[in-house]
Amino acid sequence: KKEMGLIVDELARHYPKKVVAVSLDRIKDRCFVYATRSGLTVSMDDVRTPIEKQSILDRHEKDAEKVETQFRRGIITDGERRQKEVEIWNAATAEVTA
Repeated sequence: KKEMGLIVDELARHYPKKVVAVSLDRIKDRCFVYATRSGLTVSMDDVRTPIEKQSILDRHEKDAEKVETQFRRGIITDGERRQKEVEIWNAATAEVTA
């Protein structure tokens, strides 16, 4: 189980979540019989969360709140608000998964 956790960590560190999910599904499908015999399981708990994740999310949440305030005050349009929010959360995702 420890070795599987290391594999999951490496996948999570180097690949997008979508690739990790597909890879883990393939590993699961290939190893199901052996895993059930040995008691091996893989869960989200096996993926380590970066220590700084919460601070990254908090910082980007504040940025998103500023954008929402600008929209409510009429400073930016709805389209601009949506675009900025996409940029903010794409940046947050990139930072967390880096």
